[in-house]
Amino acid sequence: MTSSPGAFCVVANATDWSTVTPDVCRVILDLSSLSVAQPPTDRLEGIYASMSPDNLDFQDEAFHAERLGVRLYVAWDNWNTFPLGALKEMPASAVPLLELYQAPRQDPTESLSAAIARWTRNATVLEAMWSWYWGVIPQDYLGGTTLDRVLAAQVPSVDLINAHPRCKVSLSFAWDRSNGGQIPVLAQCQVNLCAASPGPATLLPVTSAGLPQAHLYGGPMNVYMKLGSKYIGVDPAKPTVVYADRDVANGWEAITLTQLPDKRFSAKFDAAGVYLSITDLNELETRTAVGPWESHCAINPPVEYSTTPSELYQPTHGVILQVEQQ
Repeated sequence: MTSSPGAFCVVANATDWSTVTPDVCRVILDLSSLSVAQPPTDRLEGIYASMSPDNLDFQDEAFHAERLGVRLYVAWDNWNTFPLGALKEMPASAVPLLELYQAPRQDPTESLSAAIARWTRNATVLEAMWSWYWGVIPQDYLGGTTLDRVLAAQVPSVDLINAHPRCKVSLSFAWDRSNGGQIPVLAQCQVNLCAASPGPATLLPVTSAGLPQAHLYGGPMNVYMKLGSKYIGVDPAKPTVVYADRDVANGWEAITLTQLPDKRFSAKFDAAGVYLSITDLNELETRTAVGPWESHCAINPPVEYSTTPSELYQPTHGVILQVEQQ
């Protein structure tokens, strides 16, 4: 199997990485394989952790990724949405991974269309909770389903990746995997994917703390704020009520976004004289003074600044807000 300069593979289950990967491929190791043999620095891409509802702990993997100065990759081995609590514990440079699998243990009769709908829902929720880059694990081995079903999912999997610009990593478990890498047509799918890749993905530097050094426009600015495609506003007559259901901006929706000393931002509705707040339950509310939640807005993504008058912001508790300059 050939590889492109942007390709890497996961080595797991206490396997010596040098016995299973081509010379041009960088590797991501789980801790069991790291204990068998550690690659040289120029071959080690990152550390891999797998979470499930029964095991949400990836702190050992995070420790070794930081120790080695490499990226942390965290897979969610479940068919439900990625757990928010785990995302809060990840550095901005980490890559959370969603599985694009069929016939999960919870429902062996799941149709392909139902699986695609589930993948799409999980991807949408992950993007709403995570500001930075993420990836997927397509199913490139049988894993309890048929070859026809795996092949039928190839194009929908690629379509999902292409529909989400922040989905930068496609990490398939098919390298000499039983009933995957040994099936020529599935191995060829991986060759085709590598050949189509434009090269290594541009991810956050591993040393990045995930916060901007300075806002693109600098200082206070008047903006309008959106949640998805709907404008957010506060009625001056009822300043405790936050609306997020308007198709167009009204005058009372103008917001002043002020950069704080810690490089974060507070958002104030000018007409109503109140601050936007995000509660522990991801609900929008208002305050009469700057509180702990509304000041946690970071530019998304911090390494792709644009000269256009529109930037994305995400409070740390998961609600993505789009800010438009007046």
